[in-house]
Amino acid sequence: MQPGAELASKLSGCKHSERRETDSLYTLYGDRKYPTEVPRTRRDHGETFLRPKIADLLPDPPCGSDSALEDKDQDLPDLLSQPRNGKVTYQKQPDPQWATRTDIHTMVMDIKTFFTSEMATLKVDIGMLAGKIKAAEDTVQSLGLKQQSADTHLQEVSNTCAALSAKVEHLEDLACQRNLKIQGIPDAIDDGELPHYLRRLFAAALTPKQAKGLQHNGLYRLPGGPRNKDQTPRDVILGFKSQSDKDTILSQVKGYALFMFEQHALSFYHDLSRATLQWRTTFK
Repeated sequence: MQPGAELASKLSGCKHSERRETDSLYTLYGDRKYPTEVPRTRRDHGETFLRPKIADLLPDPPCGSDSALEDKDQDLPDLLSQPRNGKVTYQKQPDPQWATRTDIHTMVMDIKTFFTSEMATLKVDIGMLAGKIKAAEDTVQSLGLKQQSADTHLQEVSNTCAALSAKVEHLEDLACQRNLKIQGIPDAIDDGELPHYLRRLFAAALTPKQAKGLQHNGLYRLPGGPRNKDQTPRDVILGFKSQSDKDTILSQVKGYALFMFEQHALSFYHDLSRATLQWRTTFK
């Protein structure tokens, strides 16, 4: 029997849309049905199956009028055009959602152009930033040199100031070497009464002959505001015309920690600068 006659006999024998009992064993692949028991493998990006029988490849017989059946007959697959090597190969069609090779090439070129432009802009920006960094480094180096010069000059000025300060203290000591500093004279004794107070003091501390030969050319109390009763009175500076007169008084009161006179505890010192006094105290 010819394949066309067998197909016509199968189509004419269908009256109802009933599925065969073996339909559950069939799986739809594309526009054909194949038995699920048929072994299959993958090759060349397609699915390859052992070739089944032609009768098993036919779909379920449709139901309808003769004209409808004729239309369906035109849509049936051409079974004779299948390969005769025992295998049926189906090629997968490209997904229309994916871009073509031309589109991909265009996209790649656009990306290359974009990155080339961005790299050029980035190189220009990096060059400008490098110039600014170089200028900042030059400025920092220049400021560092200026700072070193200023530090050197400051050190020289500091040394000069120290030398001048030492010289001033030495000159003060030379100018005040004949002065005598007396501590403990009450502030209640005013400047007008101080000369009489000192005459009585020297008469009590020295012999009459020593007291008679004393000559001083200056007397004053250190300036400052009034002090409280429980604080030390301001010092009195007494300048002598001769260094020997000052040494005479100091030699007489040297053995006393405090010289008591008229219920006043008095102390006698050289009128020297604070640094000189500290230096002498350190090396005593």
